[in-house]
Amino acid sequence: QQLRRQGITALLTMEEVVAAHIAPRLGWKDERDKGFSLAGLSVAGATHLQLTSARAERRVCHQAFVAQALGMMHGSQPSEEDMQHLYSQLLFCWRLRWENQHKEVLWRMAVNGSEGFRAYEHAMSYCACMAGVPLPDMREHIFWECSIARKVLEVVQANLPQHGHLVLSRAHVWLMRPPCKGVYAGVWRVVCLAALNAMWHAHQWKAATYRAQVHQHEVHDVKQRTLYDVWSIDVDDQCDTVTNVQLLKNAETRAVARFWSEMQDFVQLR
Repeated sequence: QQLRRQGITALLTMEEVVAAHIAPRLGWKDERDKGFSLAGLSVAGATHLQLTSARAERRVCHQAFVAQALGMMHGSQPSEEDMQHLYSQLLFCWRLRWENQHKEVLWRMAVNGSEGFRAYEHAMSYCACMAGVPLPDMREHIFWECSIARKVLEVVQANLPQHGHLVLSRAHVWLMRPPCKGVYAGVWRVVCLAALNAMWHAHQWKAATYRAQVHQHEVHDVKQRTLYDVWSIDVDDQCDTVTNVQLLKNAETRAVARFWSEMQDFVQLR
């Protein structure tokens, strides 16, 4: 009728009616109440709408990550200010002129999705620093509590101004908050990425080495016989315990070396 009032007397098909009047009035809204019309829907807009549920799940993971970094009780909700701080750090890392392989560890740990977390559980149960302790939270152990992480943190803290009076917290490293006024925020972000990469790299190496040792023990046909085997003498597992302790020490050394390697790699880009 509106078109007829404008002087158009030709008969309109249903497709023309939909295109002219209905499509501009139909659409969708995302979680932020942003509208996407049917007539002007683009590929980018459709993709954005399809990922609505994924973004909601990711935000839940990010909230748990921030709460854990701040030492909040399980199930507590961080403030919107803390969430925006995390997103600003993730955005900075995305724009940072450094290969993604150096930044990926933060993106993954923020959703508790570091590669091999589930497969690593069995190997970590034999971590020398976990003797007699129930299996902990993967993220907290690997990136904070394990002696590998502590070694890296010791190196970082030793090179900070006023390091003797400064205690690093998870928020300083996980959320990339400068620990004192004498530390430039941009430099500190790179230091945190290097530290997290060093921790994860050393744990991956330790887990792979442990699995190789287990596999070697399981292949009896290629195992060299010892005097204990010939005389059928039982041997306790003390040797394995020493091996695990030494393996952890080697991983600590590799973590520190990896940290400085990461820092050198970034500096060479400049």
